[in-house]
Amino acid sequence: DCIKCSSTWRNPTRVDSMLRLHFPKTYKLSYSLHELLKFNLNVDLTDVFCATCATKTPHSLRWQLSNDLLLVEILRSEERLRKKASAVFFNHKDVQINEIPYQVLGSCHHSGYINSGHWVAKLKILNKWWLFDNLKSSPSLSSPPGSITDTSVTILLLQKLNRD
Repeated sequence: DCIKCSSTWRNPTRVDSMLRLHFPKTYKLSYSLHELLKFNLNVDLTDVFCATCATKTPHSLRWQLSNDLLLVEILRSEERLRKKASAVFFNHKDVQINEIPYQVLGSCHHSGYINSGHWVAKLKILNKWWLFDNLKSSPSLSSPPGSITDTSVTILLLQKLNRD
C-alpha cells in the first residue's frame, strides 16, 4: 500500500505455497523463525512508483498467506559462497504466520559448504520424528526440528492447524 495515498499497488495475497526467507543484514548467532517471518513478510519499501500519486513513494508490503501447506526455504547463502551459520529455532507444534497456526511436518537439513555437504531429512510419522540419512541403511528416531538450536535447518514443510 502507498503510505502517502493508501492505494494498493499490487495484490498482497499470495497463492503460491513456497516462502523464501532471507536473513537480516545484521548477524546474530540465532534467530527465531518468527523473527525471519516478520522480517520477510512485513516489508517497508522505498521508491515504488504509485500510479495514483504519479510519483515514487514509500510503500508497505504485508503478505497474507492462507495455504493449507507451505514449503519454507531458509536461504542460507551469502556472497562469495559463504553459508549463514545462524541457528533458527521454533516450536514445531505451533508456527504462527500472520496469526495463522501451522505445524511442522518435515524438514531438510544441510551441513557443510554451499557447493558441497550432506543433506538429511526429518519427517513426522504417526506422531514420532524420524531422521532419514542416505548414509545410513534405515531411518532412526529423532528429536523434532527446531527443538534445539540448529544451524542446518534449510527447508520446512508446514501444515495449517484447524482449531475449530
